[in-house]
Amino acid sequence: MFSDFLGVLNRFSRKIEMAFPGVKVRQTVAQSIPNAAATDVIWGVADWDDAAFFNIATPTLLTVPAGQAGRYFIFYELSTASSATGYRAFILELNGVAISTTQIAPAGGNSTVATGLNVLELVVGDTINVAIFQNSTAARLTSNSTYDFLVMQRIR
Repeated sequence: MFSDFLGVLNRFSRKIEMAFPGVKVRQTVAQSIPNAAATDVIWGVADWDDAAFFNIATPTLLTVPAGQAGRYFIFYELSTASSATGYRAFILELNGVAISTTQIAPAGGNSTVATGLNVLELVVGDTINVAIFQNSTAARLTSNSTYDFLVMQRIR
């Protein structure tokens, strides 16, 4: 009886996963962000990718694949190396156009960690990316830590 229940639960969870696919990408190496130039974040690997949103040939983009138009929850967390000067801007872009920005002035020379989220209606072919702008007078590295990831999860 219990094994029958587990079989049904397993089949049900697979149907939910396929109905609401998503992707999580993260950096695998620290990336240099030049001074005073918005730079797209390069993702090195997908921790999961249920419907081929990520293509290593275009490592800055997540693309809505065929048959996956819908409402998506977008969440990122990124960090940059420490610096006490300037500010950092983390920019969420839809089809190359900024749709939200988180701007942070560094505190006491510590590293900067930012999170951003949005819920968007996306159509097939839409692209999502995150860019970082910083003006600390010199290039800064992303931290390449557990903080550097982007999730795009279909919710409807």
